[in-house]
Amino acid sequence: MKILTLFMLLSTISCVSGYQQYYQPNAQFHNDPGILYLKSGEAASITRSIDLDADLLSFYTKNYVPIGISSFNGVIEDEDSLKRQAIRVGATHVIYSVQYNRRETANVTVPITAPSSSNHSGIISHGGRIGSYSGTTQNFTTQQVPIAIDIDHYTQTAIFLARHAKLCAIGIITRKLSNEEKLSLTRNNGVVIGAVVENTPAFQANILPGDVIIAVDDIEIGDSNHLGSVLDRKLALNPKTMDFKILRNGHPKTITLTPNIDD
Repeated sequence: MKILTLFMLLSTISCVSGYQQYYQPNAQFHNDPGILYLKSGEAASITRSIDLDADLLSFYTKNYVPIGISSFNGVIEDEDSLKRQAIRVGATHVIYSVQYNRRETANVTVPITAPSSSNHSGIISHGGRIGSYSGTTQNFTTQQVPIAIDIDHYTQTAIFLARHAKLCAIGIITRKLSNEEKLSLTRNNGVVIGAVVENTPAFQANILPGDVIIAVDDIEIGDSNHLGSVLDRKLALNPKTMDFKILRNGHPKTITLTPNIDD
């Protein structure tokens, strides 16, 4: 009966998938005509991850972009929920992680029907004759019974991805310097290359993950936001080449690349 009750309770909880309810689209790619969405009749590829950040970087190198994310705490959901949400949003690939969060006790009241019986007997007199009878009547009674059920909650995060048809102008994914890297390089400014997108100008110029960008065309770079604004200004001028001053294993190096600029 506890198993049945738990099933009934979880069915009620899971009427709406958490992946659907807590989905947040990525505004950066909203209505982007370059996104290659899942086609009708296709099924998304679902991959469970033990390191979402590392797996996301791997997808970046193939020119995939995150079109949305879901993150919530609740009863664990199966991959079918992810597949349905991928179809809703047009994601061709989904990477997700599941981590145990906590256990809660839910008090529920369930109807339990149980049989009951009653015995009866008597004497019958008819036409001067006397006889006896006996029998059993079976009844069913329903009672509301309180039951405590332990429910495990999990933190579930899913990143929904699709490939972008357009190659990046440069093709780098960056992150800020860690405290350890700042101490090692004895500097606070600069950004670390986390990933390089295949077949992009950065890839062709042999910029590598782990390189630290410290300047672009002699403009010193503070952080990732500063790098983004510098690149935007430079690319607006349609440059033939751009010089990236980097640190590789602590040693300075200048790499010249030809940006991919729309005609």
